[in-house]
Amino acid sequence: MNSKRLTGLCLLSAWAMLATAQLPSKIAAATDTLRLPSQVNEVSIGGKPYVVHARNGKATKVLRPLFAKEMREGADGKMLQYVEEAYACATLGATSHRFDALTFTHGTWKDLEAMVDSAACSISNADGRTMAIVWTKAGKTVSLQFPINYQTIEGGSRGDIEKRFITSLKAFQPTPRKQPAYAQEQLKRLDENVFLLPGTSYTIKEVNSNAYLMPDSTGKSTFIFSNAYPLFTMANAVVVGGLPQPITLHLTISKHEYGETEEIDVPLEALLQYAMQNGCKVYWGVQTYEGNNLSGTLFLYNKQQGYDHVIRLEGDISRIAHEPLTLQGRASLFIPTNNVRNLFEKNGKKKPNEKFNVKL
Repeated sequence: MNSKRLTGLCLLSAWAMLATAQLPSKIAAATDTLRLPSQVNEVSIGGKPYVVHARNGKATKVLRPLFAKEMREGADGKMLQYVEEAYACATLGATSHRFDALTFTHGTWKDLEAMVDSAACSISNADGRTMAIVWTKAGKTVSLQFPINYQTIEGGSRGDIEKRFITSLKAFQPTPRKQPAYAQEQLKRLDENVFLLPGTSYTIKEVNSNAYLMPDSTGKSTFIFSNAYPLFTMANAVVVGGLPQPITLHLTISKHEYGETEEIDVPLEALLQYAMQNGCKVYWGVQTYEGNNLSGTLFLYNKQQGYDHVIRLEGDISRIAHEPLTLQGRASLFIPTNNVRNLFEKNGKKKPNEKFNVKL
C-alpha cells in the first residue's frame, strides 16, 4: 500500500479513537451501532431524539435537544450545546466530570424532561462569567447555572482544543456573508470619496471593526473593494466580507505546547466565519503599510468564553481587489483575554512608523 495513504489512514483512525475516547462509555456504547453518515445526524436512541456529531462514522459529540436550532447556532451556541451534552449524559445514564460545574438551582434533569417540550425558556449572563437558564411551565420552574470557561465547555486541555479547532477549521466551508445594514447618518466623511462606518475598538483605538464606503454613480454608498484603496479594502474584507477575489492565509500556528508549531493554508473568509460561528467578534488593526506591504493583526475575541485568537498577517495587498492573494501569518489560539494586553509592545519598542506592535 502507498505509504502516504497508509499514513492518512492511520491519522484518520487515530482521530476516530481520540474522538470516541472523549465520550463517556455509556454514550459511546449507545452510539456504536448507529449509522452516522453526516457530520451532524439527528437520531433516535431509546425512542428519544438526539443529535450526534460524527467524524468518519464515529460519534464525537452527543446532544439531547433543548433549544431551537437558531439558538444553538447563535452567539451562545457553544454554551447551549454544552448544556445539551450534559442533558444527553443524564438521560443516557452516563456521567462525566466535565459537567460537574453545572448545577441546578431548582429541579432536576428528570423534572426538565417532563416539561421542556412546551416550556418557556430564558437565558441570562449578568456578570459575564456565569450563564443561568430558566424553564417555566404552568407555575413550575427548572433552573440551572454554570461558569463560562472555554476549557470546560469545549472539553479537554488547551492543546486538545487547539487540535480540534484546527481540524474543524480545515474542513469548514464558508458561505457568502450578509453585509451589515446601516443608516446614512451613521457614516462619517473622511474625504470627498470615502465614508467611515464606525465600529467598536478593542484594547486600543487602532484595533477596531470599522468599515469603509464610497458613493457610487447613483449617489448611494457601497463598501470599498478597490485597488485604489487597498487598506480600506482589506479592512472591509475582514469586517464585512464580500471581497471579489479570495485571500488565502499561510499560517504558522504556535501551539500551547512550548516550541510546537503547525503550518496550514486556510481561506481568510473560512477563518473569520468559523470563529464567528464559535462566538468571536472580529477586530482588525494595521501596524504598518510601506511600499504596498501590509503588516496587521487580526483579533478574534470571544467575550463569553474569555479568549482570543490573535493572527498577525503580512504581505503585498496592492492587487487585493483584482487578484487572488496569499498573506503570511503567525497565529496563537485560545489566548486568555486577560493576557491580550501583554502582547502589545510598549511605546518605546515601536518603530517610528508603527501604529502599534504585537508580540507573536
